[in-house]
Amino acid sequence: MFDLKTMLDYYDAIFIDFEKERLSRKAYEEMSKDFGVRLEKTNNLVKDVYAQIEDIKNMYDLDDQDIQIIDDVNKVLVVINDDYNKMLAKVESQSSPYSQVNEELENLTKRLSIMEDDFDVALKSLGNMYDDEQRAREQLEEIKSILKQCKYNIRSFKLPVITDNYFVELSEANDAIDEVINELEKTPIVIKTLNTRVDTARDLVLKLYNTTNEMIKNARNAEMVIVYGNRFRDTNDEIEHRLSVAESKFYKGEYKSSLDIALSAVSIINKKIDVRFFGRDEY
Repeated sequence: MFDLKTMLDYYDAIFIDFEKERLSRKAYEEMSKDFGVRLEKTNNLVKDVYAQIEDIKNMYDLDDQDIQIIDDVNKVLVVINDDYNKMLAKVESQSSPYSQVNEELENLTKRLSIMEDDFDVALKSLGNMYDDEQRAREQLEEIKSILKQCKYNIRSFKLPVITDNYFVELSEANDAIDEVINELEKTPIVIKTLNTRVDTARDLVLKLYNTTNEMIKNARNAEMVIVYGNRFRDTNDEIEHRLSVAESKFYKGEYKSSLDIALSAVSIINKKIDVRFFGRDEY
């Protein structure tokens, strides 16, 4: 009875081991298939990036760190492929149990995941450079459109005098736009410099836009206030004097000063006079 019990325990242990191996094999076949597809996809992706790396270098001013990350990822991937092929050889030769092979496959999966994360960082860096370039081109068109609107507004109002600061700001805005265009035409493109050029051009054009609108608004309001005040010129010498000064300032291009003086003139008649009485206060 003792010998029989020992033999039965032995066979039970064998059957348990067989069952474990059966389940391990089934798990391996599922995991190996998924891992093989994933590894092949990663191999093709890295291969594509390497095939274009010289073009990317010529297009963008990559730093050593960007290139080093891609090189490191490729080295890790080569080792993973080598270890995966060794594992497949073990399975084919049936030299290792599936439970052990599964552990190796799980380890390979973890290593591949870490490598993919590192590769994503490198791709994100390259993708950001491309996105920044496209964004710069879009912003350049917007900036040029705003500048065009400034010029149209100036021509449409027919100001008697355009102040010197307008032409200074116009020249600065044009120069800044040219700098952006020059930066986009360079090879490779230095993204940091390009972004700085775009920011500068946008700030200068918006500054010109505000100057243009402020100048037109003051000129229009000054003109309306002077026209309104003309009906009272003969009634008061002080009104006559102030309106004359306001007109002089207006034709010299000093529109804000002209508006203030004209308002002070008509305020003699109406203490609560407001420029909004004459129309919109915004251009």
